[in-house]
Amino acid sequence: MFTWLCHFKALIENQSKKRIKILSTCNGTKYESNEFHDYCREAGIKRESTTTYTPEKNGVAERKNHTIVEVVCAMLHD
Repeated sequence: MFTWLCHFKALIENQSKKRIKILSTCNGTKYESNEFHDYCREAGIKRESTTTYTPEKNGVAERKNHTIVEVVCAMLHD
């Protein structure tokens, strides 16, 4: 997970010329390593986590995932 964040951060910041300020994640254990915490602290990224078992709190991400699934289904059907 840590490697993914490093690559994602570089990609987003290079393409948008803006920096990541807040990272919203679920309460999964993959986001709990000391390395991950240290990296976010050093990069100035504020970490926020969602409430466990409440996908409705993930609003935008859940809607985007739903849209992606619908597009994939339409492409497969076509």
